[in-house]
Amino acid sequence: ISAFELEDLIIQRNFKQVLKTIHHMREQDRQNSAPIIWIIAKVINSCSESLKATNKKSALIKSGVWVSKISLYLDLIKGAKKKEFLKLNEEILNIDLINKGVLKAETWEQIDRVVIKLQDATALQN
Repeated sequence: ISAFELEDLIIQRNFKQVLKTIHHMREQDRQNSAPIIWIIAKVINSCSESLKATNKKSALIKSGVWVSKISLYLDLIKGAKKKEFLKLNEEILNIDLINKGVLKAETWEQIDRVVIKLQDATALQN
């Protein structure tokens, strides 16, 4: 599985497989966390923009989400709170800074943490 397939796993809420994939990628190339961070940031940013917008579908298209994935994104954010995604946005920016050596922390642990928080933020409410 490549970093680019992570987006599909995330928007399908297959977080167990997301974490497995991230762990596999870490084992293959510990220094190459940037594509994973980029994919997670893309999903978080797209969801965040959509949650802020009146026309959620249009916001997703403007964010660069493929038309074939719009319904999965809309389903992912159904019931999600804008505030939670703003926090996730902040966290993914910090992970990027950690990865670049600006902030001190373990990049891969922070990636796992943000995926778990994303899972919580997008959990289906009963």
